[in-house]
Amino acid sequence: MGKFDSFLTGLNIEVSDPRVTTPKIKMLIYGMSGTGKTSLAVSASKVEELGPVLYIDLERGTAPAAKYGDLDNMLVVQPASYQQFAELLVKISKNRDMEFKTIIIDTIDRLQELIKFHFKSINPKDSFAMWDATYEKIIDLVNKISFDLGLNIICITHEAREVNDISRLSLIGPSFEGKQSLKKLPGIFDIIGRMTWEDIGDDDNEELVTVLTVRSSSEVLAKTRFDPMPSMSGNTTMGKIMGWVHEHCETQGVKEKDDD
Repeated sequence: MGKFDSFLTGLNIEVSDPRVTTPKIKMLIYGMSGTGKTSLAVSASKVEELGPVLYIDLERGTAPAAKYGDLDNMLVVQPASYQQFAELLVKISKNRDMEFKTIIIDTIDRLQELIKFHFKSINPKDSFAMWDATYEKIIDLVNKISFDLGLNIICITHEAREVNDISRLSLIGPSFEGKQSLKKLPGIFDIIGRMTWEDIGDDDNEELVTVLTVRSSSEVLAKTRFDPMPSMSGNTTMGKIMGWVHEHCETQGVKEKDDD
């Protein structure tokens, strides 16, 4: 790191340079059923730097995975309980023979339901611990996969409309269990994208495309930390998204050199 070498002497700490190291992405995709959330996520299995992929299917809906993913580069598993899910993560952390690069969780709202069932069965009288776990476990999960395991993570969830108790204004955002989840979970992701369908055909011919929105408005919650990503993109793939991620990192590198 050049001029910082003396400062780093004696520190056993990892150093990252975004100009040469593409960050591990933490992405949340949400939308109504049938808007292409899973199709977008599983396209990661066709991107060299994102595969092999571990697709954790909690919704038992693998049809898009077969159509839009590369099943030779993706393992599909279907945990039936939170305990099975937790055991799976332990297996991944202890056994790195299978070098997964990306984990997909489909869906976060279903995982939160499993967490609730799990904690309610352990201590049915402690509702506070149960609700705290619904968002704390997700935060721990995303951080563990991204930082401890060094993997990309793509989470999928459904869409919900939240109404402000005071202003009565509504916001379309990801579906989570509990109000604290909506306050705390969005901050841990680099990209939050809303999936919708748009008809770009004329009056006589319907032509539907999936649209990914990554910029917030007064009515929609979305975000991206990667500047080159367009506010809205049609028929997006994870390959396109990684292209924008690389462009962002390269642009930041050029900017820093110019500043020097």
